[in-house]
Parts: sequence; structure tokens; C-alpha cells
Amino acid sequence: MFLILLALTSTMPIASAGGVEYLAFGLEFHWSFSQNPDEEVVDVTFEYWVPTEYTLRFGWVGVAIQDALDPVDDFRADFYIALTSDGLMTDRYSTYNGYSELDTDQGCTNDVESWMDIVYDYTVYYWKRKLITGDSCDVDLVSQKPYLVKYALGPVKDGVIEKHSMKYMGYEYFILSEIYQDNNSDERGQYGPWYSIVV
Repeated sequence: MFLILLALTSTMPIASAGGVEYLAFGLEFHWSFSQNPDEEVVDVTFEYWVPTEYTLRFGWVGVAIQDALDPVDDFRADFYIALTSDGLMTDRYSTYNGYSELDTDQGCTNDVESWMDIVYDYTVYYWKRKLITGDSCDVDLVSQKPYLVKYALGPVKDGVIEKHSMKYMGYEYFILSEIYQDNNSDERGQYGPWYSIVV
């Protein structure tokens, strides 16, 4: 019995402690909080779990985080994009639908630390930032508040990020809480652990 369970779970990602939102295409969005004992600020670390097969097919992966009270077609959001060639999330901001520029190219600052790891069949993109950065190009984040996460996978041509297709994209709502666990109650489709039981 143990061997059967091990075989069934060996390719599943092991989530770190914190919240999780399941996305389409086997993508997952995780987060957790930490506090620097030397500072009275709270950091949040986001994790974008991408099946490694997609990192071989696409040139970039990305997410955007915006206030849940804003319309879906409102694009005032923090954008985080990583080239699959280097695996590092970049800090971006935009107020419109289109190419999101780096914060540093808009007179603002880079407020994220980013790194990447391989976990089983997933490439995991990590980035850490303060909940409140004080940067005009960053959305203030508040614990226990609902947000909208948009996600996409797209091509890179001659080193330039190009627009994603209408297929490999989507959005979901979540609550920025460490005890939040997506149960598919608000989904446009059934994802995550529930996906395999959909006929």
C-alpha cells in the first residue's frame, strides 16, 4: 500500500506552508509570510509552480496581482515575469493591457528578490517582497484581503518578450492568507487535485 501511494504522489509538488491557488494547465500559485526580526515589516514569498515541460516550450512565464475589487479588464497591477532562460522573476507594473515595463524603467525601484528551483516535475519561480514597499510602482498588499491573480505563458523572440496567446492564460481570485487553501469553489474550471476526477 505504501509503495502504491508513493508512486501516486511522487510526481506531485510538495507545497510549502502557506496559501495556494490552483490554476489551469497544472500551474500553481503559492505564498507564505515571514518577518525580519530586525525590521517591523512583513515579507511575502510567492511561488509560481510551472510544469517543467512548459519551460521548455515557452520563453517566459508570468503572473499579475491586482485588487479583487477592480474589474478583470482593469490592468492596474503588479506584473512578475521570468524568462525561462534565466528563471528570475522581474518586478514590473502596468496600468494597461500590453507590455509591462520594469519598475526601474519607470523611475521606480526593484523590490523583489527572486530565485528558481526544480522540484520533481516542476520548475518553481520564487520571488520575495515586502507587503508594503512604499514604491509607487507596487500594489500594496494586505494580509487577509482578496486579490486577483492573472497568469500566462508566452514566447520570446530575439530576446524580446512577446504577447501570450489567448489559450495559455487565465485568472483566479484568492485571499492572501496563509490558511487559504483553494477548494475550487470559485473556479472557472476544476484544477489542482480535483482536475483528475473531471470526466
